[in-house]
Amino acid sequence: MQVSDLYLEYRKEREGIEYILVEGAFVTYKFLEKHCYLMDVFCVKELRDSGIVYELASKVEALAKNSGYSKMLGSVDTKALSPEAGLQACFNQGYKILKVDGSVIWLQKEI
Repeated sequence: MQVSDLYLEYRKEREGIEYILVEGAFVTYKFLEKHCYLMDVFCVKELRDSGIVYELASKVEALAKNSGYSKMLGSVDTKALSPEAGLQACFNQGYKILKVDGSVIWLQKEI
């Protein structure tokens, strides 16, 4: 088992997250009461323009829809590196701003 697998398993056990891990990228998500929360999306720099992030996010949306959810939730922390890129990715996926809470911008999407 790779270190990344161990870390994601640790978070799954500790925080109740789910994840999809592929070569060079992963996404974490959690089913909440009314939303499926797309928590983290990451890929190595070499894959950033490959569409892998879109594919992983789409897989989570399909899982959520098949589980009876009609809304996705996402967030971008403005204190993170390059929050503009995260926001742009959310907007490109069809997310709209739900609210701003401190440094965190919460986004929602109907699925």
